[in-house]
Amino acid sequence: MAYIPTGLISNILSWLPVKPLLRFRCVSKPWRDLIDDRHFIRSHINRSFESKNNLSVILWDDDIYSLPFDSLNDAVTELDWPFKYSVDKTYFLGCCDGLVCLGIGNANAVIWNPATRKYRKLPVAPIEYPQGYVGEPEILFAIGYDSVTDDYKVVKITSCDFSKYDSEVRVYSMKLDSWRRVEDIPRKYYIQRGYGRMNVFVCGSLHWRLGPDHSIVAFDMAAEEHRLLPGPECKNTWIPGELGGCLCIFDNYVGLRIEAWVMKDYGVKESWTRMFSIPHDCPLSFEMAVPLTYSKDGGKVLLLQDCEKFVWYDIEHQVREDIGTLGLIWEYFEARMCVESLVPVKGGESDEKKQDGQGGRSSSSEKNNPLKRLRQWSGP
Repeated sequence: MAYIPTGLISNILSWLPVKPLLRFRCVSKPWRDLIDDRHFIRSHINRSFESKNNLSVILWDDDIYSLPFDSLNDAVTELDWPFKYSVDKTYFLGCCDGLVCLGIGNANAVIWNPATRKYRKLPVAPIEYPQGYVGEPEILFAIGYDSVTDDYKVVKITSCDFSKYDSEVRVYSMKLDSWRRVEDIPRKYYIQRGYGRMNVFVCGSLHWRLGPDHSIVAFDMAAEEHRLLPGPECKNTWIPGELGGCLCIFDNYVGLRIEAWVMKDYGVKESWTRMFSIPHDCPLSFEMAVPLTYSKDGGKVLLLQDCEKFVWYDIEHQVREDIGTLGLIWEYFEARMCVESLVPVKGGESDEKKQDGQGGRSSSSEKNNPLKRLRQWSGP
């Protein structure tokens, strides 16, 4: 049998989806070692982003669904996420390199890889309540990647009362399987409620919109420090996002248009560039749009319109192509792009096992309208 260089094998395998790669681990020990190698896993992720292969749209509200990016007109697939049948409500809190962060109830978080079906419930992080505080704090979780230490981390922000107290910040390291407290976020910087509380991971940092001054707080995953980033000169309701590997915002001029701004040189205020503008009547009126990703040729951008359906917007010709609601039963939903990856979940269990609390899930039919949350951005 002819000898095939390992580098060539690695290059060929890096183009494949996760499912066959998991099967190919059984071919031989060298193949298993190659596919499990962290450098191969990183190469596979980078190739998937560059080629826009192995990408999916994750949709959620009361349930969590997946839709292949290459088949947006197909029916969605309902996912079996960890603790699906728990009595506690599950929240989608973000994703990074194929790892999804889920919130279970009010204070528990789970790291889950839907492609490998491995998950890990994080140890509960303590909360140091301010003296004299009585009440239920607001807790945010987010997941990101530290490229310096090759570690995936979860950030937990606890706000007891942002008008009186600083927000407590703790960071979980998947490598160390432990939490540590870092510098608090001053109370004058409060993370805006509504859809804008959903984090955006780009350029090695997590980002949230702050209110009411329209600035952005960034949390550097390597330094484990927060800082403020300047936004463009926008005075309207805007939504943070990521396009082409850059931080972006969609500035909503109600009833007129939505403008897309991209920070081309990260951290530099002057690098904010208006990329395109979408008239509200092009061709049907809408209230808001959330950017998800560019098309493979870069000529279109995929938008979540009014938390109801997906549309392609042709930047050059300024026309929209309605993709529809994909057969979902929800009236409103939210969405995020996610890449399939081989990133291991250290100490993880398989979600194919019997779910904890099966049969006890709440059957409440009340829907949480994201548009109502958007309208609450003017204040807490």
